[in-house]
Amino acid sequence: VFERRKELALLNALGFERGVVFRLLLLEYGLLLLMGTLSGGVAALVAMAPALASSGADVNPVSRAAVFLLVLACAGACVYGALAVGLRRRDSGGLQAE
Repeated sequence: VFERRKELALLNALGFERGVVFRLLLLEYGLLLLMGTLSGGVAALVAMAPALASSGADVNPVSRAAVFLLVLACAGACVYGALAVGLRRRDSGGLQAE
């Protein structure tokens, strides 16, 4: 959020409400989070597949899904908190450098 101060100040100057900007950024970062988590999960499954297949390990798929959802929920809460803190401050100085 802090790296995008100029962009956020421009949206503010154009009349976008804080809630609209918050939802826009939440959607953007949420999609990035979801795609990154899914690609990481697929990569982890590909890396673990030979070991799981050869050793006959009995891994409960429900527990794997629970861990995946817990990681996703924690990361989502971090994104939400970072946006809430980052957008709390209205800085009009972001456009002064332009």
